[in-house]
Amino acid sequence: MPAELVLGLQWGDEGKGKIVDLVSKDADYVVRFQGGANSGHTVQIGDEKYYLHCVPSGILHEGVKCVLGRGMVLDLDQLREEITSLTDRQVNVDGRILISPRAHLVLPQHKLLDKAREKSAGKACIGTTGRGIGPCYAEKANRTGIQFGDIFHEDALGERLRRTISVANSTLKKVFDTDAPSFEEVYESLLAHREFFRPFESESEHELLRAYHDGMNIVFEGAQAVMLDIDACSYPYVTSSSTLASGVSSGSGFPLQLVDRITGVSKAYCTRVGNGPFPSEAHGSVAQHLREKGGEYGTTTNRPRRTGWIDLVALKTVIESNLVNEIHLTKLDVLSGLREVRVVVEYEYEGRRYDYLPESPVSFSKVKPVFHTMPGWIEEIDQVGNFDALPEPAQDLVRLVTIYTGVPVSCVSVGPRRNQKIDTR
Repeated sequence: MPAELVLGLQWGDEGKGKIVDLVSKDADYVVRFQGGANSGHTVQIGDEKYYLHCVPSGILHEGVKCVLGRGMVLDLDQLREEITSLTDRQVNVDGRILISPRAHLVLPQHKLLDKAREKSAGKACIGTTGRGIGPCYAEKANRTGIQFGDIFHEDALGERLRRTISVANSTLKKVFDTDAPSFEEVYESLLAHREFFRPFESESEHELLRAYHDGMNIVFEGAQAVMLDIDACSYPYVTSSSTLASGVSSGSGFPLQLVDRITGVSKAYCTRVGNGPFPSEAHGSVAQHLREKGGEYGTTTNRPRRTGWIDLVALKTVIESNLVNEIHLTKLDVLSGLREVRVVVEYEYEGRRYDYLPESPVSFSKVKPVFHTMPGWIEEIDQVGNFDALPEPAQDLVRLVTIYTGVPVSCVSVGPRRNQKIDTR
């Protein structure tokens, strides 16, 4: 700090919510800069679990202000429910949630389009959450979207909504032969949210810059992860926003150059939701062990996640391209009980070896992983509090991650609770 970014280094679900919760105890602001309700962060405090989708994890620390930046897309029905759920659980949100007027809104027609396109694609579907994220970002790119600030200006809202909903509804009816919401229905539903959300509208970009120059601490919270970036890795099996470190600038208005530290979060294995390439994917009993012991079911959808071994080739590539300073390795405890652990150390494609991600998505989809096999360990480690007390094979895995990537593993998580961590610095 004073400005730190917590970034997921795999395909998401690395445990960023816990890490943001840990680092935000000393923060003044926690900022989301992309994505929407298609992501989910789980934070466990004692026996209490909090499932967050759009509100930053810092909300669970009294006094921390939480910013929903201009790069996000917001479903006001879902967000209102999330905020209400927090207040019902005695979490004070007054003056603590700041929403950029430039954030775009996910509307009913977006969700209908999302589901219709996935259904029509059949086996070629992306595997989206069906939350309308892609169609909303598409309208944003087409410059026909509705922004959060529009709901406080009836004339502008009506004019823009009438123009954009006619195109969306025509597609729903003529292309997908499905029902579509009326202009009046969507317009009235947005106006019905105005008074609830009026206290949350904020000039957040100006406030963040002022706070930084006043010496306050700011944490930026990545959603999804860098392997799902719209411009990187495995297009088209990606999300619709910029999940890279550079997304901080475009998604919040805060210059990336002012971010002092980037903490990357990686699981000690890998998971992926939906379709798309997954070179290190495991099958059979190993996949089941990782899924069940790791609780690998989506926070947003409850879908079972695909599971596999840690991919050091992908990890090193995204660390170098995002200037990651340190790694927080999560869920090391999930590997307990496996007699051997495998890690990907190279890719092979058409007779060539790669120690980095091929830039062609087609080539990446066809690579074969080259594994290094290490001894596993039987002992449960969820109560271990220092590095030297870990089984030697667990220590060796952590050391290998540091050596291969060239970036130190500064902390290891051995369970979901705040105190289940080992500082390795």
